[in-house]
Amino acid sequence: MNKALYIVLGVILIAGAVFAVLRFGIGGDEDTWICDNGQWVKHGNPSAAQPTTPCDNQTNTNQPIGAVPALSASTWANRDQYVGKTVQITGKAKAGPAMCTLIACPVDQPCCNSCGADLFVQIDASEEMAVQITGQQPTQMYADRQVGCTGNDCTLTCDPLVEDKTYTVTGTLRAQSDGNTFYTLELASLEEVISQQANQNQFNWSTMNQGPYKDQITYATSTDLLNWTPSGDILASHASVPGAVVKDSTIFVYYVDVSTNGIKEQLGMKKSFDNGRTWSEATILTITGLGDKTTADPAPVLLADGRIRLFYYDINEVRISRPASGVEPPNKIYSAISSDGVNFTQEDGVRFERQGIFDPDVEKVGDTWYLYGGDIEGNKVIVATSADGLTFTEVGTAFQSGAVPDVWHENGRWYLYTAGIDIAISADGLTFTSAGKRFEDRDRGGVTADPSVVKLSDGTYMMLYKVKSSP
Repeated sequence: MNKALYIVLGVILIAGAVFAVLRFGIGGDEDTWICDNGQWVKHGNPSAAQPTTPCDNQTNTNQPIGAVPALSASTWANRDQYVGKTVQITGKAKAGPAMCTLIACPVDQPCCNSCGADLFVQIDASEEMAVQITGQQPTQMYADRQVGCTGNDCTLTCDPLVEDKTYTVTGTLRAQSDGNTFYTLELASLEEVISQQANQNQFNWSTMNQGPYKDQITYATSTDLLNWTPSGDILASHASVPGAVVKDSTIFVYYVDVSTNGIKEQLGMKKSFDNGRTWSEATILTITGLGDKTTADPAPVLLADGRIRLFYYDINEVRISRPASGVEPPNKIYSAISSDGVNFTQEDGVRFERQGIFDPDVEKVGDTWYLYGGDIEGNKVIVATSADGLTFTEVGTAFQSGAVPDVWHENGRWYLYTAGIDIAISADGLTFTSAGKRFEDRDRGGVTADPSVVKLSDGTYMMLYKVKSSP
């Protein structure tokens, strides 16, 4: 057999491998029956006859906004009533049977075949209660990632769910048939469920001697940004690190909420329509596309188009990615965006990352964005700048004697508030010096920290901050 023929056969085998991966590993179920608007619709060229079982996936337009039913072991028997609706499923990610090319692998390359498999979530670890995950994440963060598993004879890698990890996935449930009815979920969002078995006390907030469970959020008012009067009102308990913004004369206050044992940090929100005289009930935010991130240290910014961009520090990344060396990875600041201040969508990419950075605060002055972060170990404030509010570059140290920053800019003057609460001033926002002013809520005693300043509609100012609850 001549060299040219070997080349031709090699090309054919490679093309076959690529086709198999695209067709079976990534392409999904091409030849099947899909339940669409109450009717079985042929997709591709299915070998099975049209199913005789009822097809009912009419979307329930009366489903309450924000009410996402859970498809679980207890509701599995009634799964058909959820078809066509948005549901949440919690279970372990599993790869389905692999389909591979059939190349005769040489001895020194035993894993030469390309393989693909569908990705499932098993409810209650049961193969009978398994839902295939399909579709792509609607957010930019997963725009280039196909749902499924690919690899070779020896190993498969699944994306965006990792096999054998437990997730809560949200999406639209569909019924399909290849002779037998099976169920798929068009993926909209996912969140990894952190195991509590390794550390039963990890999120038992009320039993901790230290931590945010003993924090409360209150506020003070001022007419000059230097002298502050505490209100004496508690806005939220078991809450910490407030970040505030005013939109259409409404105050939005975001904070870290740890009011529920067994649940990791969440973002709470309260708002006031009357300059803080009365407040709404607390709302726990949901960020579409958040994934396994855990939001902490919220820093909201009102954009020119009326949307709110919420910067935050992902506290979960250090928990799940701490290397064996024990050296902490860089802390990362992310952002999510909202048109109403309540429903947020994760934005793609990392805004800023640095070793030991916490408590971001972001300001936009003119055409420049300024991100301030606290280096608690170094007791200093770091400043980074950006032209678009999405990619920040570190400039240097803005203040050397304090951390946990909040910055306010008005009439060419910059005010920096750090934990304590100490006040510093600047003419350029890059270098601050002490103003010789300090605010402490002496009525509360102890800690006065994590400030966030906004301007009210009557021209006065409000500072949100945390204190420790009374013993």
